[in-house]
Formats: sequence, structure tokens, C-alpha cells
Amino acid sequence: MAANCDCVESVNPPFFSVSGVAWLAAFTVLAAGFLIGYVPRAREAHVLLRQKNQIEAQTRAEQERFAQQSDYILRLRTDPVVVDRLLRLKMKWARQNETLYRF
Repeated sequence: MAANCDCVESVNPPFFSVSGVAWLAAFTVLAAGFLIGYVPRAREAHVLLRQKNQIEAQTRAEQERFAQQSDYILRLRTDPVVVDRLLRLKMKWARQNETLYRF
């Protein structure tokens, strides 16, 4: 009986519908916007972060060097033993009644 039926044949919907194409276009625009806008910014942020880390490392090294030099200056101002040793080594000074031998 079903074979002789004058019923309306079921029609498959088209593969692309208007709303499907609209969603695909919207997704494509969003993906293109992401690639054009976000990806270069992410690379730039990565470069800036690397530069920041390098500058922080240089700053720590300079702070350590400054602390060592400040300590050395303080010892030169307050410790007579350090001053005496520096005068003997750098300036080749001798104490009274002392003979220096240079090789």
C-alpha cells in the first residue's frame, strides 16, 4: 500500500541553508579577527616578557655589584687595616724602618 501512495515525497533539506552559511561566515570573520588581532599581540607580549626578565636579571646583578662596592667603600672609611693593606699593595708604601724589596 505504501508504494501506491500519492503522498508528498520527503525532500532532503539542502546541504547549505541560509542560517548555516550565516553562521559559517560569522565564524570565519571571528577566526580571521582572532588571527589578525590576537596572535601578533601574543607574540609581542612574549617578547616583552623576555625583555622584562632580562632587565630584571641585569638589575639584580647591578644591585649586587652596588652592595659590594658600598661595603668596600665603608671598609675603606672605617677599617685602618684595609687602608694599610691597600697602601702597601697598590701604592708600594712601606712603614717607617721597613725595607721593600721589588722583584
